[in-house]
Amino acid sequence: MNEVKANCTSPAERIVMLPCPFCGGDAGVGRCYQGGGYYFVNCTECNASTDQLSGFPFTKKDAVELWNKRAT
Repeated sequence: MNEVKANCTSPAERIVMLPCPFCGGDAGVGRCYQGGGYYFVNCTECNASTDQLSGFPFTKKDAVELWNKRAT
């Protein structure tokens, strides 16, 4: 699992990023600068990702929380 700092100063505010739900690979946070800029998460192995096309103004924290959300 990766840890991501979500524009914070406290280690307690770090977000743990789960492995890819499809292949188990590591994921990374990327940023798109179109439409005012937003963050997304992308698997480094199979390229699965959170939505990069909607243009929603995801913060880094929002993108990681969306990535970590699993169907139950």
